[in-house]
Amino acid sequence: MSVTLHNMDICFFPDDLAMRAWISQLLAVYGNGAETLAKVRRIDTAKISVEKLNIIAKIATDSLRLDQLKPIKMAHQAKVVCDGAGRTIVQSSTYKNKLRSEKVVRLGIRGSSETSGYTIPAQVGLVNGKSGLLQAAQSVDGPMVATVISIGRDDPTTAEAQRAATILRILQGYEQLLTNSPWIQNIFFPSGDPHKPLSWPLEWSDPCKSGPSLMVPNPPSILLQLNSSQQDAVNTMYSTLDKHRITVIQGPPGTGKTSVIASFVQLAIQTGLDGIWLVAQSNVAVKNIAEKLLSAGFTAWKLLVSKDFIFEWHEHIYTKVQDNIIRSDQFFKIKPHAIKDCKVMLCTLSMLSNMFITKFTSQNPMKILIVDEASQIEIGDYISILSTSSSNLRKACFIGDDKQLPPFGQEDLQDLQSIFEIPHLHPLRLFLDTQYRMPPQIGAIISNLVYDSKLKSNPTHPITDKVLACRFIDVPGHEQLNGSSFMNLLECEAVIKLAQQLQVQQKAYQIITPYEGQRGIIEARMKDTPDLDWENKCFNVDSFQGNEEDYIIISLVRSFELGFLINLRRTNVMLTRCKKGMFIVSSRKFLKGKGASTLVGALEQRMGPEAWLEIKDLEEGNC
Repeated sequence: MSVTLHNMDICFFPDDLAMRAWISQLLAVYGNGAETLAKVRRIDTAKISVEKLNIIAKIATDSLRLDQLKPIKMAHQAKVVCDGAGRTIVQSSTYKNKLRSEKVVRLGIRGSSETSGYTIPAQVGLVNGKSGLLQAAQSVDGPMVATVISIGRDDPTTAEAQRAATILRILQGYEQLLTNSPWIQNIFFPSGDPHKPLSWPLEWSDPCKSGPSLMVPNPPSILLQLNSSQQDAVNTMYSTLDKHRITVIQGPPGTGKTSVIASFVQLAIQTGLDGIWLVAQSNVAVKNIAEKLLSAGFTAWKLLVSKDFIFEWHEHIYTKVQDNIIRSDQFFKIKPHAIKDCKVMLCTLSMLSNMFITKFTSQNPMKILIVDEASQIEIGDYISILSTSSSNLRKACFIGDDKQLPPFGQEDLQDLQSIFEIPHLHPLRLFLDTQYRMPPQIGAIISNLVYDSKLKSNPTHPITDKVLACRFIDVPGHEQLNGSSFMNLLECEAVIKLAQQLQVQQKAYQIITPYEGQRGIIEARMKDTPDLDWENKCFNVDSFQGNEEDYIIISLVRSFELGFLINLRRTNVMLTRCKKGMFIVSSRKFLKGKGASTLVGALEQRMGPEAWLEIKDLEEGNC
């Protein structure tokens, strides 16, 4: 049940006596409550078609199920200190499980012995960056606190709240939020005939009619170096034909998805188009697009980024684009003239739910929507934006790869869909067919095993087949449960030795591991190793999609059970990040035994026995 009287949103069931009694006692103490309630539209599902109710039910149910996946309690990597004013401050050490404002926590207090500790309740106040005020049931200082555990699931994000509010409005009778949007009709309510084209308003194709148009006479050719599949993708993104209003582009690893986006933006701006919004699920993906625009010489854009993400956490990754950033805590200060001439905006999809976003959409209405990482976005997340943007939106381009990371929760909730899983949109899909990142010997194996041999490799790649680009390090270690994650200490030691060798050889490298427990152990060991660079070196797989490095070290962790390796999409991401070479730390016995059935096992078989190294090879510097 949802009750927000000041927003006039109410959902309850009048036949439920207990619910009606609860509402009645609430109204008695809520100022002007009865009048407000009388104005609220009641839900009447009898007025909504079964087809629409089924779609609404799935979106709402998916949202609820995803919320249930949030942990009920979480142990935080945090420390408690006292500042100069005598206030108690809690400081998060990692962004992934940082503490949030107004969170209820329990502090584990050390006792005189291992068995004499106890816990006390506390509450986090306003969090600013890494730090937040802490109000505890008793006075505490840093050394006393052994653990900080938050209680209760995180509150809905603004995007989640807006999605729920949109569904509620539809159920309250504002059915036009669905019926008035051609985008929602074409994505969520197909005709049932896979050969029937999507249906769009006639006036959208007529420049003489009112409303924004994408028609541009005599578009110039693109002068950038693009292969034929990339050029086809850009041309389709630019096309004003009805059959191209929704464009779906599959881009396997290293095929230049951001290059395609940057090329389209340049072409669009050259020909006088505006209202271009570039969005993605993650801040890092949006930042990567921004950097690509800069490298192409285009600077007339603004990047909207959450203060919570950047302040004291990720300033370092925005160094190249900092002149174009508008932080969320600055939104209310922005004057219209400051963004009046900005034709391209970048932000995450969730940022479009920010309460001040209309300040930007009023100056630069969304006419063209380009979604990167679209294969990671559950289609229900589009419901709010597509229901409110149809008056201006004329083009939507979805770029991603359904062989890489799926929408969050899809492994647990098998029926979650991205735009790539919508059957009637499959005929629209374009395929970027040439990868430029991986050495061709690795690229050919990935193409065969994952992309039905349709993915070609750059024939002029600097790493030829004369060099063995993938090596395996045989470590007979054992996986161990580390909290809710896994680690492998012998693999960790091998990774450190390998990292030291690569650093001595002045080779750029980064480390990937599927488990957060292993990532934390490796990073801690790197910090403790003299003269070894450790910052921004070790990542879990999910946080590394879209990134690349010359050399990649992979710690598989698993030695008995397959675990993570069952997931082809995540394993594909893990194995496709290197530009020059890759080192996979694992057990020969495991990969030739139970692990032989996985993508990593298939890679090992094709690389051959000469790809294996022993620990002594690392110790002797023979890597």
